[in-house]
Amino acid sequence: MSGPADNNRNASSDPKLESATLDLSLNITWHQDETWSFINDLRTRHYPQDLLVNGAHVGLFARLTVRANDLAEIIKDLEEIVSKYRQFEFTFEAVGKKPWNKLIGIPVRSPQLKRLRAELNDRWMPRGITNSSERGYNPHATIHARVSKAEAQSHLPAVRRAVEERVRSRGRMKGRAVGVDLLEDKEGSHGASLSLFRLVEGL
Repeated sequence: MSGPADNNRNASSDPKLESATLDLSLNITWHQDETWSFINDLRTRHYPQDLLVNGAHVGLFARLTVRANDLAEIIKDLEEIVSKYRQFEFTFEAVGKKPWNKLIGIPVRSPQLKRLRAELNDRWMPRGITNSSERGYNPHATIHARVSKAEAQSHLPAVRRAVEERVRSRGRMKGRAVGVDLLEDKEGSHGASLSLFRLVEGL
């Protein structure tokens, strides 16, 4: 079974966590195989360079504004819940013909991913960490985002073409989820990882 979170830290002793609120994101990390390298390279080419901090990942929750003193409980919840899940496979779908507002993403399909998110959401929604009015969850690997819809539209044809050519030559893209990364967002961008929670090895 999975052990405690990697790089776990004492939140109460970390000065940067003493502010009133924190903005957190959770990402699914996946095995860095050939598919990961292809998507990461695509992201590196098309994501705004001054905003590019993290490698390829699949978002689980974005921009959760929480009280700083809730961080320890959030970490405890993640240790408990993530440790119940084995590594799982997910598949990538075709890139849409239109950007999602400012974003271009490669959609992901995975029942396990949605179950994991739903379990965390059920735990956190009563405590106000997640919001019941949040839009439906559409998991994806982000390739371009955060500038403008027009900018996203200008990148879309090249992204679609690259993904289509990759699928045509190698078949449908798949990934293997290996962990959940908890990050603190700063200055409108993803910041440093606070803890990495590993899924149990073996599919």
